[in-house]
Amino acid sequence: MQRRILFVDDEEKILQGLKRLLYGMRDQWKMLFTTSAEEALEMLSREPADVVVSDCRMPGMDGRDFLSEVKRRFSDTVRIVLSGQSEKEAFFKASDVAHQYLVKPCDPEKLKAVVVRACTLRDGLKDPRIKQAISRIGSLPSLPSLYADLMAELKKEDPSIEKLGNIISSDIAMSTKVLQLINSPFFGLFRKIANPRDAVVYLGIASVKALALGHGVFSQFDKTKLKRCRLDGLWSHSLAVASVARRIASYEKQPKEVVDDSFMAGLLHDLGKLILAEVFTQDYEGLLAKGPGQEKRSWEMEAEAFGADHAQIGGYVMGLWGMPDNVVEAIFFSHSPGAKPTIGFSPLTAVHAANAIVEELSNSGIGTGGTVLDEDYIATCGLAGRYGKWREAAEECLLEGKK
Repeated sequence: MQRRILFVDDEEKILQGLKRLLYGMRDQWKMLFTTSAEEALEMLSREPADVVVSDCRMPGMDGRDFLSEVKRRFSDTVRIVLSGQSEKEAFFKASDVAHQYLVKPCDPEKLKAVVVRACTLRDGLKDPRIKQAISRIGSLPSLPSLYADLMAELKKEDPSIEKLGNIISSDIAMSTKVLQLINSPFFGLFRKIANPRDAVVYLGIASVKALALGHGVFSQFDKTKLKRCRLDGLWSHSLAVASVARRIASYEKQPKEVVDDSFMAGLLHDLGKLILAEVFTQDYEGLLAKGPGQEKRSWEMEAEAFGADHAQIGGYVMGLWGMPDNVVEAIFFSHSPGAKPTIGFSPLTAVHAANAIVEELSNSGIGTGGTVLDEDYIATCGLAGRYGKWREAAEECLLEGKK
C-alpha cells in the first residue's frame, strides 16, 4: 500500500528539491506538493494523508495554524515541521501541534527514516479511536500543585533556573516535554540529554518562560476528573524505576548512551497511564475501579479495553514525538520484553528488570498487578542469574535516594 505524504512549503524551489531528493521513494509513497496551506487543507479534505510535512513560516496561513487545523480535522495524520534552525519562536509555537520538528536543509535519509518510522508507528495501533485521540496530543497535563509552582516562579522578576529545574523534573508531563524538545534536531546537540534538570538548564529561563507563558505548552491536570489515578505516586514510582534502571545499566558496565537511555525510558515507562487518564478518563476510571485480578494483570486489562496497554500507548506517543529508538522500544515492550527479538543487554532489559524490582520492593501499591520478571527473556539476553545482583544494586540505589 502506497503511503500518502503531503509536503507544504511556500518556496517552490524547496518543493522541487524535495521531489528530486525523494524520487527513489515514488513506489512506496504517493507524494503531493503544494505552496499553499489553504490548498493543502483542500487536498486533505478530498483524501487524507498519512503524513504532512510543512514549513513554519508561510504567507497567509502559517505552518502553526495549518498544522493546528490538520490536528483538529485530520487527527490521525502525522504532523512534521521542516523549517529553519534559526526560527526558535516558530519552533516553540509549533511544539504543541507538530509531532516532530526537522531542520532545513534536512538530510534526505533522515527525512525518509522519520516518515517511515511515523507510518510504522501509525500502523502499530489498530483501534482508530485510540489512534485519533492520541494523535491529537500536543502536550500532557501536569500535577496542579507543580503547575502552580511553575507559573508562580516564572512570573517572578528574577526566576531561579535551579527552582525551575526542580519543579519540572518533579512532574512526568513537563519532564517529557522538555526532553522531547531539547533532544529534537532543532537544537542539534551532539549528545542526548536524559535528565530533565539538564534540559531546563540548557533551554534557559527565557525559553522555559516562552513555552509556559507564551505558548501554553504546559497545562494542569484536572484532578477531579480521575480520583483513582494517583499521579503523585505514579511519578515517584517512575523516578524509582529510572534510578534503578540506570544503576543496573551501570552495574553491567554499559556505554553512557545506554545508561542515559535506560534512565530516560524508566522515567517515561508509565507515561501511557497519564495519557489514558487524560484522554479516556471515564473508561480508565472504570477500569481502575475493577482493579487487577488473579487471572489478568492491569496492563492486560488495558489491552482488552483499549486495544493497547499503557506501555504500548506511551511508546507510540514517544515514537511519534521523535524520542530515541532505544527509549521507545524500552517503553513499548516494558511489560512484554519477550515480544521484541533482542541480543544482549539493552535499555529494555534495564527498565523491565527495574520495574519488576521496584514493584517487588515497593509498598505503595503503584503498579500492582503489573510487571513480573520475564525470566525467559532475561535468559535469552544471556543474563540468567543476574537478577539477584540487580536487586541488591537496586536496594542500595533506593536507600541512597531516601537520604
